Amino acid sequence: MKDLLIIALLLTFFGANSQEKYWVYFTDKNNVSFEAENYFHPNAIARRNRISYPLNHSTDLPVNMLYKSEVSNRVDEYLGASRWLNAAVVMANEEQIEAIEKLPFVKHVEPSGFVKMICSTEESVESDSDFERQDLMRFQIERMQADKFAANGYRGKGIRIAIFDAGFPGVDEAEMFEHIRARDGIKGTYDFIRKTENVYRKISHGSTVLSCIAGIAGDSIMLGVAPDADFLLAITEKLMKEGLAEEEAWLFAAEWADKNGVDIINSSLGYTRRSHFKTDMDGNTTVITKAANLASSKGILVVSSAGNEGNKNNWMMMAAPADGDSVLAVGAINPWSGFHTSFSSFGPSADKELKPNVTGVGHVVAYGVNDKLHMTQGTSFSAPLIAGFAACAWQANPGLSNWELLKRIEQSGDLYPYFDYAHGYGVPQATAFLQDQPKQALHPDSLFNIHIEQETITVGIRDEYLNQDSLDVQTNIPDRVANKIMERINENVNLPIDEEHPFEKRELFYYHIENNANYLDEFSVVSVDENPILQLDIENLNGTLRFHYRGVTKEIHF
Repeated sequence: MKDLLIIALLLTFFGANSQEKYWVYFTDKNNVSFEAENYFHPNAIARRNRISYPLNHSTDLPVNMLYKSEVSNRVDEYLGASRWLNAAVVMANEEQIEAIEKLPFVKHVEPSGFVKMICSTEESVESDSDFERQDLMRFQIERMQADKFAANGYRGKGIRIAIFDAGFPGVDEAEMFEHIRARDGIKGTYDFIRKTENVYRKISHGSTVLSCIAGIAGDSIMLGVAPDADFLLAITEKLMKEGLAEEEAWLFAAEWADKNGVDIINSSLGYTRRSHFKTDMDGNTTVITKAANLASSKGILVVSSAGNEGNKNNWMMMAAPADGDSVLAVGAINPWSGFHTSFSSFGPSADKELKPNVTGVGHVVAYGVNDKLHMTQGTSFSAPLIAGFAACAWQANPGLSNWELLKRIEQSGDLYPYFDYAHGYGVPQATAFLQDQPKQALHPDSLFNIHIEQETITVGIRDEYLNQDSLDVQTNIPDRVANKIMERINENVNLPIDEEHPFEKRELFYYHIENNANYLDEFSVVSVDENPILQLDIENLNGTLRFHYRGVTKEIHF
């Protein structure tokens, strides 16, 4: 009995004195001074003016110094304060937090703690031959038609991009980034973990991400499409072995990037299942998503990896901040199959918003250790491909706001107006932002054969538009949405391969069923090697059936 009492006392002692991370939110910003013209980079002021955003918005005012001091004196470790959230983040025990909650200027206190996931994956690469590596470098750009940006003189010039990641070793020395260094294109660096300007350390994930935006291999081979953009590089993450992610570092980096005039933030880091419920992925709950939405409200386009949870049955949905309603969430397609790759996270968000917004090639050739090219994969790398695309699109259309640009990128998707929770609106196409007129789409009546009978609807393709892409059916069912995604079975597929270009856009048939609450009950990708393509029981249809093939979308209401 005595031993049990001692154990109970020890548990009580350590429970009361164990430190946890907390956000302390303040009631106001009384008695603070702020001069926007002296604080912001001219680019940040111009960005605000472009969207009619106040230069003295309350979220930009500094946190009250007295409030910060009072809280700092009552905790073991003060980690920093956020203007945007009007809050401080601290390490404290329960007794200290109870005292802080009683302060008259404290609005409320929230516990904090996320586990990070860098959005690259160890999924094996189907091939690493020199032949395919060379063609993949072409395809990861041409799949977006983004080579047309360069042909028209758009390479991201005048656009400032911030990359938040885990490290950028080699960027200060590698030949692949010499063109950026030569023109002083790195406009700022900061390590928000060690509080130093040196970011050329730790793992090379951030260097690989940068190469997917602006890398040039050899003399002229572009790995990304915005080599003329300017960059801010921020370390916001500890090494994987350290466990807890520093979500406040992402927020502080966003405020720093805003102050220093960025136009685009690329984030290839995700926060998911180990510290969150799926219901938290609602676009408004996690601190990092709140920060991303605030950045967007100030005119910044936030591009985020959707995440690599697609093949993890205990999660499968996207990672924060991709759930943000103002965030351009990017999924991934497999260049061998032409559609969703197995690791790419599914939508929708917990509040049924369409996610991902768009997709890009998720298996890429990019920067590797010691300035060597290597094939790698993950939504970590589809996102920066799209971020570079966005930079060129913005350069070509400088009058657009960030929100207008986001919607235009969605509308440029090769599936638009069709969408689903694996591909969003598809892969953005550069011709939508250039003067080139897009190819005239076929009329639905000249493409589809549709037969509606008493019990079934049958959809076929006119014989002259069938092709020989053969796919094997697999079914994934995250939550209650039946996502029937077809995976190519390499050994059973006999496709004609262009000896010069093994990677090409696959013409596949997509369909979804949208219910009357405006979200999808089912979506699928189907091969078009023989008719009928689709046959459904009408009694199971209650809403809208949409299908898409060769740039044509047809919808039928039931």
